[in-house]
Amino acid sequence: MARPLGFSVPQQPSPLVYVRNPIQWEYKRVLRPLEAGGDPMSEAELNDWGQRGWELCGLFRTTTQLYFYFKREVQP
Repeated sequence: MARPLGFSVPQQPSPLVYVRNPIQWEYKRVLRPLEAGGDPMSEAELNDWGQRGWELCGLFRTTTQLYFYFKREVQP
């Protein structure tokens, strides 16, 4: 049997999530010039940032520069 238009299906309640101690982040911006044929940041250098707890979370490029944005949880 076809359902009439406008029939609504009961919605399931959304689960509640309680955050007791929200994560505090710190950020770092690294600026590199863009040169013809140059490597603004090598894989080894990115791995070094990662080993120190930094996560690459964004990039921004201008015509002459590249900005790397990193974040990590605030260290106690």
